[in-house]
Amino acid sequence: MQWRGNSTPQMLLPDLNWKTVTGGAPSSNSHSCAITDNNDLYCWGKNRYGEVGTGESNSYYSNPVMIAANVNKVDVNRTQTCAIINNGYLYCWGESYGNEPQQIGTSNNWNEISILNTHKCGIKNNGNLYCWGGNSHGELGVGDTINKSEPTKVGDFTDWNKISVGRNDFSCGIRDNGKLYCWGRNNYGQLGLEDIGPDALVTTPQQVGTFTDWDEVYIDGSTTYAIRDGKLYSWGQIKMGKFNLYEIKTEPQRIGTATNWNKTSSYCGIRDHKLNCWSNASGIPLGLQTYYPNTPQKVE
Repeated sequence: MQWRGNSTPQMLLPDLNWKTVTGGAPSSNSHSCAITDNNDLYCWGKNRYGEVGTGESNSYYSNPVMIAANVNKVDVNRTQTCAIINNGYLYCWGESYGNEPQQIGTSNNWNEISILNTHKCGIKNNGNLYCWGGNSHGELGVGDTINKSEPTKVGDFTDWNKISVGRNDFSCGIRDNGKLYCWGRNNYGQLGLEDIGPDALVTTPQQVGTFTDWDEVYIDGSTTYAIRDGKLYSWGQIKMGKFNLYEIKTEPQRIGTATNWNKTSSYCGIRDHKLNCWSNASGIPLGLQTYYPNTPQKVE
């Protein structure tokens, strides 16, 4: 049996040192971007709408292409890319933006960005959180379900430091005090709240549990992943193995026993500077030689 594509991780541009990478939807219809240690942005992959940022569309780049210098943060979705450039200016490109980076507003104090085709959220240097885009389930966190075309401030907190948005119409963020909040749709318990169902939603940030030491949060589909005190947790629609089975959990569930997790994403995380991946129910390659492990496995 073979994975679609490469079964093990492939090294790209080995002469460069990378500090962060983000990928779009896990299929051939996607693209990825990464930032080097000297803050150069490279992107590659599917470029139907200009999401790679080369000024072209309806093309494909198998190797990373340098897009911009002095890039601080980047995030992508299936057809768009947004990046914080020159210490605070926010630019987006791809579907609905065009083939080349377009500046979003005039602010020059953006610090964090997380994007989907439907909605986006960002944090400014002063700790204020802003969201905009679709809002059918309250995923913008501004107290209503009305779409917003411009960045709109979320609540009164001024100490946000992490943000992640999910394609199932919800968002989660972490404040400087280590408290984790989620808002939006809660049909699978992804907000960490017990009130679940097709119509369950909240339109303002709600604290997840009582812990005050959350460090990282990442949303994928209807699942939330987060790290506290080096321990990795997930909740919501948790997939179990290769048969598309899943469980619904409304409270954080510990993944494995390791206490040295640093970063997390969809079915993969970094601990002790090593990449580890676990069960994936959709057949997407994890960079492992074995299929569908249910506990974290090191990617060699």
